Amino acid sequence: MAHSIDWTGLSERIFILHNMCHASRSLCSQYRIGRIVEGEVEYNWDDYFGQLKVLVCELLIHLAIRIRIIEDSAISDEQDIEWAKIDKETQKGLTLANYLKGQGKITIRELCNKIIHATDITLNWATFKRNETNSPEYWTGTKWLFGKKGKSEWKLEINVDALCVAFRRYINALEEEINWDSLYKYDI
Repeated sequence: MAHSIDWTGLSERIFILHNMCHASRSLCSQYRIGRIVEGEVEYNWDDYFGQLKVLVCELLIHLAIRIRIIEDSAISDEQDIEWAKIDKETQKGLTLANYLKGQGKITIRELCNKIIHATDITLNWATFKRNETNSPEYWTGTKWLFGKKGKSEWKLEINVDALCVAFRRYINALEEEINWDSLYKYDI
């Protein structure tokens, strides 16, 4: 019997993460959030940065693990699913990630693996005014992952905004493709 996955919960987490990608710029501008911002502020940098990093990491890890469980369950059930075709359609018009060090094929499965096995992550930040030291900063919606595969180090920049779109497409495609009766045939 395969794990039961909360599909609505997956969609909700993708929705929250996707909105976070777009909300950072507005929130940081509105409340002047930045490392070096003078004067009284509603949110201090450490609180905002810490909460955002934890939420982004937790949501991505949650999604990556569950997507891998769904894939592995369908694979172990020997279902005839055209994984490469679904992956290609899912990524159509999107750039999900770029290798900054190392190399590999960028698939949903590989990105899930990188998210799960990353040993370090960094959120990518930008300032509103480059030459102003007192300028607020915002999360760009990209994230750098660092890790090792064997002895080879890798560094990957992930476009979380595009990944959310791809994840949504992917789970919708899998929901249609997977033979659920076969997957849960031993449930009573």
